[in-house]
Amino acid sequence: MKTTRLAINPNGHAFDLVSGNSYDINEVGCELIDLLNEGKPLHEISRLLSEKYDLCQDEIHIDVVEFFTKLRIFGIVE
Repeated sequence: MKTTRLAINPNGHAFDLVSGNSYDINEVGCELIDLLNEGKPLHEISRLLSEKYDLCQDEIHIDVVEFFTKLRIFGIVE
Protein backbone atom coordinates (compact mmCIF):
# COMPACT_ATOMS: atom_id res chain seq x y z
CA MET A 1 0.00 0.00 0.00
CA LYS A 2 1.34 3.36 -0.97
CA THR A 3 0.16 6.91 -0.60
CA THR A 4 1.63 8.26 -3.83
CA ARG A 5 -1.14 10.83 -4.21
CA LEU A 6 -0.14 12.50 -0.93
CA ALA A 7 2.65 15.08 -0.76
CA ILE A 8 3.89 15.76 2.79
CA ASN A 9 6.25 18.54 3.78
CA PRO A 10 8.68 18.22 6.74
CA ASN A 11 6.20 20.01 9.04
CA GLY A 12 3.52 17.36 8.49
CA HIS A 13 1.32 19.40 6.16
CA ALA A 14 -0.05 16.97 3.59
CA PHE A 15 -1.66 17.79 0.26
CA ASP A 16 -3.77 15.30 -1.67
CA LEU A 17 -2.67 15.72 -5.28
CA VAL A 18 -5.92 14.24 -6.61
CA SER A 19 -8.65 15.84 -4.50
CA GLY A 20 -6.84 19.04 -3.56
CA ASN A 21 -7.59 18.50 0.12
CA SER A 22 -4.95 19.27 2.71
CA TYR A 23 -4.31 17.71 6.10
CA ASP A 24 -2.07 18.26 9.10
CA ILE A 25 -0.41 15.03 10.19
CA ASN A 26 1.56 14.61 13.39
CA GLU A 27 5.02 13.07 13.58
CA VAL A 28 3.77 9.55 14.29
CA GLY A 29 1.23 9.78 11.47
CA CYS A 30 4.00 10.83 9.07
CA GLU A 31 6.11 7.92 10.26
CA LEU A 32 3.20 5.54 9.77
CA ILE A 33 2.71 6.80 6.20
CA ASP A 34 6.43 6.38 5.50
CA LEU A 35 6.24 2.77 6.71
CA LEU A 36 3.16 2.15 4.54
CA ASN A 37 5.04 3.55 1.56
CA GLU A 38 7.87 1.11 2.31
CA GLY A 39 5.33 -1.68 1.91
CA LYS A 40 5.20 -2.66 5.57
CA PRO A 41 1.99 -4.45 6.66
CA LEU A 42 -0.06 -2.97 9.50
CA HIS A 43 1.03 -5.57 12.08
CA GLU A 44 4.70 -4.80 11.32
CA ILE A 45 4.07 -1.05 11.58
CA SER A 46 2.41 -1.63 14.96
CA ARG A 47 5.38 -3.67 16.16
CA LEU A 48 7.93 -1.08 15.02
CA LEU A 49 6.06 1.83 16.59
CA SER A 50 5.48 -0.04 19.86
CA GLU A 51 9.21 -0.78 20.11
CA LYS A 52 10.21 2.79 19.25
CA TYR A 53 7.79 4.44 21.68
CA ASP A 54 7.85 1.65 24.33
CA LEU A 55 4.08 1.15 24.25
CA CYS A 56 1.83 -1.90 24.22
CA GLN A 57 1.69 -3.31 20.69
CA ASP A 58 -2.02 -4.17 20.99
CA GLU A 59 -2.90 -0.58 21.89
CA ILE A 60 -0.68 0.81 19.11
CA HIS A 61 -2.28 -1.59 16.63
CA ILE A 62 -5.74 -0.18 17.39
CA ASP A 63 -4.45 3.34 16.59
CA VAL A 64 -2.64 2.15 13.46
CA VAL A 65 -5.78 0.46 12.12
CA GLU A 66 -7.88 3.54 12.94
CA PHE A 67 -5.44 5.85 11.11
CA PHE A 68 -5.26 3.47 8.14
CA THR A 69 -9.08 3.33 8.03
CA LYS A 70 -9.21 7.12 7.84
CA LEU A 71 -6.70 7.07 4.97
CA ARG A 72 -8.97 4.58 3.17
CA ILE A 73 -12.08 6.68 3.82
CA PHE A 74 -10.36 9.71 2.30
CA GLY A 75 -9.28 7.58 -0.67
CA ILE A 76 -5.58 8.05 0.06
CA VAL A 77 -4.91 4.28 0.19
CA GLU A 78 -6.88 1.32 -1.11
